[in-house]
Amino acid sequence: MIHRLLLLAALPLVALPAQRPATLEPVPLLTFGGLSDDPNAEMLQVRRVLRVADGRFVVVTGKPFEARVFSARGRFERRLGGPGEGPGEYRGRIDIRPWSGDSVLMLSEGTRRWMLFSLQGRLIREWPVDSAHPIAAGMTLTDGHYTRQVLFGSRGCPASILARLPAPRALRFVEALTDGAGRTWRRDVVDAELWHVHAASTGRPTSVRLPAGMRIHQFSGDHVIGVAADEMDVDHVMVFHIPMGAAQQPPVTTCPPPVPPSDPGLRRLSIDARNAVVAGQALQSDFGEFAADLNGLQGLVVVSDQNRMTVLAHGPERWIFAISHLATGAVCVASVGVTGLPGWESGEVACSTTGGERR
Repeated sequence: MIHRLLLLAALPLVALPAQRPATLEPVPLLTFGGLSDDPNAEMLQVRRVLRVADGRFVVVTGKPFEARVFSARGRFERRLGGPGEGPGEYRGRIDIRPWSGDSVLMLSEGTRRWMLFSLQGRLIREWPVDSAHPIAAGMTLTDGHYTRQVLFGSRGCPASILARLPAPRALRFVEALTDGAGRTWRRDVVDAELWHVHAASTGRPTSVRLPAGMRIHQFSGDHVIGVAADEMDVDHVMVFHIPMGAAQQPPVTTCPPPVPPSDPGLRRLSIDARNAVVAGQALQSDFGEFAADLNGLQGLVVVSDQNRMTVLAHGPERWIFAISHLATGAVCVASVGVTGLPGWESGEVACSTTGGERR
């Protein structure tokens, strides 16, 4: 039974189109993971899932940091690399990117190195992270909609569709993803099971209900691959077949990468948000609870008089806050924990010139 995401009362439901066709409620074609006597099969804190061309899966976990290869039926095959400093080894968090053939590209964040592996476990070559081979990661926030920089099978940034939809009100945030056919998938945090899928052309959205809290990792044709946690916080990889007919395929677009604001006031906004994430995580480690407001950070963070911090949700395992630039309405948002904003990269900060509070 998939764990139900706690409703976040502080984030009211964003108004979506009133008339919708019948909701699709697909059942998974494949599920693997969960509690198991086999430690190779059990997965905790899944960070990334990639299904490659031959149907196999590469799964990156955060506890422990490692990459595992599973068969097309979800059976464990092998690990890629291992901890260390030598060739084919990694330190700290790791990530993956697709590559041609039966290979996958792995990133070692601790050693700042890219490593190309075959799915048989052989290291093919490696090279450093540099300006020619940067790390694309993090979140993009635009007019109250957020999306991830890394989403396998996506045609890119959903901006073209979002431009014709109403933006959420101040301090209301909606996840928005684009699939391989150019459709945009939106869900509100209050009903984290229900996705509203907008085609690239005009028309009513299609509603799709998936497990609460499931994070979509890949679009592959008519298949959606995601991860959801059970009541024991053990992750399950799930594959759904969701046919929605042909759709226009607009050109691939790229969301603008997160960059520090050039305006000094907005730059301070970003700094305040990142400092708050560090302080909040440290205090949660000490006291088992995230701060309910700025005072709860015990003076570790001083927010500029031009800015205002608003905690949207907090508890032992989740923390969502926004820091607004009161003169302009610019905002930086952070979500920490697996039950924070659905689909958000935990601990990441994303900023937008709109969507925040204004004086």
